[in-house]
Order: sequence, then structure tokens, then C-alpha cells
Amino acid sequence: MLFRIQAICWLIILAVSSPLARSEVFINELSDKKIGDKKQKSMRGNSFSIWGGVTQGQDGRPVVDMTPFGVDDRASDFIMGFDIDYWWKMKKFPIQTGIGFEGSFMATELAATRDFLDTSVVPPAEASDSFSANANGAIFLLNAHIALDLHRYRARLRGLSRLKPYVGGGVGGAQFWFRDTVTMYDPSSTVMSTPFAVDEFVFAYKYFAGVEVMVNEKVSVFAEYQNYFFDGLDNVKDLEVGSWVGGIKLIYEAKTDLEEEEE
Repeated sequence: MLFRIQAICWLIILAVSSPLARSEVFINELSDKKIGDKKQKSMRGNSFSIWGGVTQGQDGRPVVDMTPFGVDDRASDFIMGFDIDYWWKMKKFPIQTGIGFEGSFMATELAATRDFLDTSVVPPAEASDSFSANANGAIFLLNAHIALDLHRYRARLRGLSRLKPYVGGGVGGAQFWFRDTVTMYDPSSTVMSTPFAVDEFVFAYKYFAGVEVMVNEKVSVFAEYQNYFFDGLDNVKDLEVGSWVGGIKLIYEAKTDLEEEEE
């Protein structure tokens, strides 16, 4: 008889404790979800980047002494700059957007050759004109970018979550200087300087794409391709310059919505 009473008591305890245990698990899941939601509040912050690289892939239509040329597609010299960005991450999607200011300096060489038929000699012969000029430009742009924030899936992607591919564009202006312009006429091998000196401020814009690699929450490195366009130069029409650069980004202030509410 005593054994039956004990068995009935155990059954009652199990019947009552099982729903309580399930309720406790459900409550814990809700709590974890709320905590997770807080962690996934939108984040915003500021960052500073410095970068440098080489110019590559030039295009344009210079006019020297009333003679039109086509710029040789060549890689030369360097470009360097800095960015100050303000960015934020979306709450529900793995997207980061940002806006910022760019200041950069470009040093490159424009060169071109124009082939023609020289009729001043007998019999007429093939000849060519050529020119070269040192070009320096100080560029100031307002940029915007959008990035795929894989860090949100770090538990699944592991090492790949450090990658942040992005694209963007910018618009602004550039101060250009062209110096040391030299032209050459091949048949007589005569080299002469031409009064071709540009010192003017023109409209500029760009597009860019790259990949950022997060070292930690405060530091990242990146590689990027940039393509600049300059419109309004008197002696060079539709100047376009591409570049490959690499740099480092420092995140010096970042806050979540939760932290701002607590303040």
C-alpha cells in the first residue's frame, strides 16, 4: 500500500513539473531572443582610412597645338589619400551603408602618339607626332558606399565572416596641374617644349569596388579598384584614370541604439 502511494505521488510530481520545465525553456528562449535582438540593434560609427597605390588605365582626348591625340593606356606613378566616413548597419539585413569625405593626390604622366602621312617629303612617308606631360591632381569628393556585412553570420561562416565586399561612388572636384609638356616630330627627331600648362579646378567623380578584411572590431585592411573621371579641362577632354589601391581603416567611435538609449 505504501509503495502505491509513493508511486502515485511521483506521477503527480512528474505531471506537474514537466509543463513547468517546458515553460521555463520557452521563457529562456524568449529571453535569449530579446537579448539577441538587443545585440542586433542597428550600429553606427565613424572611421578614418588611409590608402595608396598606382594609377592605371588612362583614357582621354588631349589637344596640343591644335592637334588632337588619344591618351596611351598605361600604368604610371602613384595615388594616395584618406577618407573620413560615417556609417551604419541595418537591423534586419546584413547591409552596411556609409557616407564620407575623400581627399587624395594623384601624380601621373599623360602620353600619346598620332600617326599620319607626311607629305612634306618626297616621296610621302609615314610619320607620327607624340607628346607627354606630367599631370598632378588634388581631388576632393563626397563618397557613398554599400557593403555586405558578413560578420553577422560569423558563427556559420567563421573565417569568411571577416570579409566585407563593397561598392560605391563619389562626386566633387579636382585641382589639376599639367607641367613639362614635350612634343616630338619623328622624321626630324626634333624634340621641343610646347606652352601647355594647365592650372584649373574641374568637376570630378568616381566609382570604386573592393574587399575589406576585419582584423578586429577596431581595425581593418582593404584592397580597392577606383576609376576617376574629370570633366572641364581646357586641353584634355574626358580624362579618365583608373587606380589600384590598398589601405587601413581605423574605427574610432561606434555605438548601438541600445547604448545611446542608456546614455
